[in-house]
Amino acid sequence: SADPTMRQLTFPVVLAALCLFAIPARAQSVGETVVVIRPTDVKVRSEIVYRHNPGIHLVVGAVQGNWLWINHKVSGWISRDDVIPLDESAEYFSKLVQQDPDNTEHHLALANVWSAQGQWEQAIASFNQVLKLDPNNIAAYGNRAIAWRNMGDYPKAIADYDAAIRLAPDQKEYDRALADFNEAIRLEPNQAGGYNSRAWLRATCPDPQIANAADAVEDATRACELSSWKSAEYLETLATAYAAEGEFSEAVKWQARAQDLA
Repeated sequence: SADPTMRQLTFPVVLAALCLFAIPARAQSVGETVVVIRPTDVKVRSEIVYRHNPGIHLVVGAVQGNWLWINHKVSGWISRDDVIPLDESAEYFSKLVQQDPDNTEHHLALANVWSAQGQWEQAIASFNQVLKLDPNNIAAYGNRAIAWRNMGDYPKAIADYDAAIRLAPDQKEYDRALADFNEAIRLEPNQAGGYNSRAWLRATCPDPQIANAADAVEDATRACELSSWKSAEYLETLATAYAAEGEFSEAVKWQARAQDLA
C-alpha cells in the first residue's frame, strides 16, 4: 500500500490491529489503544520526527494500509507491525521477561504496560526490577513516581522525581528534544501532540536555558485547543505549566478538569 507519511492526514479510517504471535488480527475502531513492541519511528511526509520505545501505549487516530496515525509526544505515522492491542500486551511482555529475565528493556516495557492498564502495584514491582538491573534508569524513576502518585504515596513519588532529576540528561539531550518538538510542530502545525510535548519540556526542564513557563502555558493551551479540551493528558500539562509560572489557582483548576476527564 502507499506510504501515507508522504502526505498529510485527511480523513480517519478504521484500524485493523496487528496480531500477537499467532493470534489472528482483529478489527479495531479508531480511538482504541495499542502498545509498541519494538522501537518504532514516527514519520511525517517520510521524515522521522520521533521514536517510541517498547511498552509505550498509543491511541490510534486513523489507518492507511499498514500505517497508523498516532498523537503522543508528536503526531505522525507508525507501522502497525510494531504494535499490538493493549489487552494483549501484558501477556506479550511477561513472556519476554520469562524468556530473558535480565533484559532491562523487557521489564521496563512490562512496567509501562501495567501503568497503562492502571495496575499500579504490578507496575511498581516491575519498575523495582528495572532499577535492580539498572540503578540509574531515569525512565523507571520517573514512571514509578507516577505510579506512587496514583497510589497516593506522595513522599515516595517526590523521592523518585528527585532521583530522575538528578540523573537527567545533559544540555545536549534537552536541546535535541526541543529541536525534535520544534520540527514536529513545523511539519504538522495543527496537531496537538508536538505542542503538548514542548509545553511539558518547557514547564519541567531543570535547565534554565530550556525552561520557560510562559511559553509552556502558551503551547499547552494550543494543544488543548487543538484537542477540543477533551484530552486529560493535555489538561494536566496545562496545569503543570501554570504551576511552573506560579499561577497555582489556575493549576488547581485545570488539574481538576483533567481528573474529570480521566
